[in-house]
Amino acid sequence: MALALLAGAGSVGVAVAAAAGAALAVPITVRTVLAPMAHRSVDAHLAGADARADLDALRRTVTIRDRFDDAVAAEGAEAAVLRLLVSAA
Repeated sequence: MALALLAGAGSVGVAVAAAAGAALAVPITVRTVLAPMAHRSVDAHLAGADARADLDALRRTVTIRDRFDDAVAAEGAEAAVLRLLVSAA
């Protein structure tokens, strides 16, 4: 029935109906497609930032552990040298 009315109204009626349909379709598209995409993009960006922060923290932890291990090894070597010097004296 609506199509028959539009067909009888001529090209102006069709143009008005098309414009009204487009005007209604844009907010629906934004709400159902673009907004969730934007939210997922932001969530992915935040997750990536969290992952980078976790990786940096892990790297710092490994660096500190390696430095500590090197210091312990050096301390052990220094203690051995001192014991050798004391026993040689």
